[in-house]
Amino acid sequence: MKKLIFVLLQVIILNCPLKAQIPNPGFEFWTAGIPDDWLTSNQLGFPYPVFPSPEAFQGLTAARGEVVTNGAGVAIPILKSGSLGNPFPITSRPVSLSAYLISSPHPGDTFFISIVLYKNNSVIGSGVLKSSELYVQYTQITVGINYLTTEIPDEASILITINGLNGGNPLVGSYFIIDQLELSTVTDIEEKDLVSGYNLRQNYPNPFNPNTVIIYELPEESIVSLKIYDILGNEILQLEEGKKEAGIHHAEVDGSGIPAGIYFYNLIAGSYKETKKMVHLK
Repeated sequence: MKKLIFVLLQVIILNCPLKAQIPNPGFEFWTAGIPDDWLTSNQLGFPYPVFPSPEAFQGLTAARGEVVTNGAGVAIPILKSGSLGNPFPITSRPVSLSAYLISSPHPGDTFFISIVLYKNNSVIGSGVLKSSELYVQYTQITVGINYLTTEIPDEASILITINGLNGGNPLVGSYFIIDQLELSTVTDIEEKDLVSGYNLRQNYPNPFNPNTVIIYELPEESIVSLKIYDILGNEILQLEEGKKEAGIHHAEVDGSGIPAGIYFYNLIAGSYKETKKMVHLK
């Protein structure tokens, strides 16, 4: 019987997402109006743009961020994870960040959440979600994570805020309430099983100087051609050529030998063809 229970536990563990630890992910712990293990834009002596909300999805409190006015003008809610906003340690390779969100942005304002993952202080993955949607009740949001390498990150950082139209300040009264952040890591599904179709992603970073990474997805083994062209249609670089197995592939671009400007990268895989624009800066 003990052996059977052990086997069943192994099956359950291997077939469930693992949850990586985010410090104070449910915003249950606060000190002097600041969520523990988070850095905020709150300033002493002025109205706080970030404060605890009893309107929690789970537990006693959530974090509310609201654009408010103070003596210096507009105060924008900003939450950065980790002590003093520093990255927090992780030991797994999460595929997504999820949370439960109530959001009420004014027209033109946008709720913003991002995650960046590091290995030895270098960025190896990231994910961003921007939403102008009105969520009057808790809605689960998910931020997919794209990786530049196959490494397992050792640190991560999360940023939550409200952005205004065209880079300006958001309007007073725009707010969000967020609760139960969670990182999920799939352990029993290979990368190739996560690919549902052919896809050419936008290179990251873009614009770039001098290096960038192009990620593409293949649902099956394919003959692949990945090339970069200038605006006149001249071939500049050949990145991939030949048979590739199903899965997620990364092609690194070294732009140190090409002039600054606008370029196009084209993927041909079987009958699939896709072209995207990239910008090289000097």
